Amino acid sequence: VRALQCGLAIRRALENIQIRTFTGLSTGAAFCGAVGSKMRREYAMVGRDVNLAARLMSLGRKLALERGLYSMLVLNTPTYQETRKVSGVEFEELEPVLLKGSDKEVVVYHAKENDGQHEEAKQNGHTSNR
Repeated sequence: VRALQCGLAIRRALENIQIRTFTGLSTGAAFCGAVGSKMRREYAMVGRDVNLAARLMSLGRKLALERGLYSMLVLNTPTYQETRKVSGVEFEELEPVLLKGSDKEVVVYHAKENDGQHEEAKQNGHTSNR
């Protein structure tokens, strides 16, 4: 729930300064932490659901551009099931898609605030392709 609320808040803030956002959310296990050696260490998030979220983000960009939307937040079914009762948010079930690295189609959802702020790009006057 917090990740969805954060994603929507980031999208709202960046749209106010005319920066497009494409976000993918997936629920599941992931390793988060420092990896590497003493000479080179970095913080990383690794796991199937991390990869799925990245694929959903890419799908969101593609779909947003096709639909004339300024930004898009796409999530998978487990995330939708956890967040579907969040007030002020509408969910649109999208066509199932076959994502890279998956052998079966995934049902995905588009989350948007239902306050009328996130309409098609032309209706909002946003034309930037950042």
